[in-house]
Parts: sequence; C-alpha cells; structure tokens
Amino acid sequence: MGERRSLVDLVGDEGGWPLIDASPDGVIVVDHDGEVVFSNPAAGSLFAAADTGLVGRPVDDLLPEAQR
Repeated sequence: MGERRSLVDLVGDEGGWPLIDASPDGVIVVDHDGEVVFSNPAAGSLFAAADTGLVGRPVDDLLPEAQR
C-alpha cells in the first residue's frame, strides 16, 4: 500500500485542504489510473481501513462487485 499523503503534499497549496482532511465526511481522491492518492481519516473508517489506509489501492476495491 502507498503512504498516506495530505492533499497539501499532492497539490502544493494550503487552500482549504486541511478542512477536508479534518472533515467528519469521508473524502477519497483518485488519480487518472484509478488509484487512491488521498483519503481522509473518515474515509478510512468508512471502509474499515483506518489502520491500513486506502492510498495505493485501486478504487475498484472499494466498490461493490455490481458497480465495477
């Protein structure tokens, strides 16, 4: 699995990203290859991946089989 990075690291701008990282709602950012490049802690909790993280996983792993 990839290392969890903050959106600030990914986009290089403070902007409102710390608010997303601290949001109680799950937020996942996926790159053009379908790989998770950012997830906030709430997203990890939604997918029971708070300890292992979501970064580096294919987004298809998070979808029900019928939605892939």
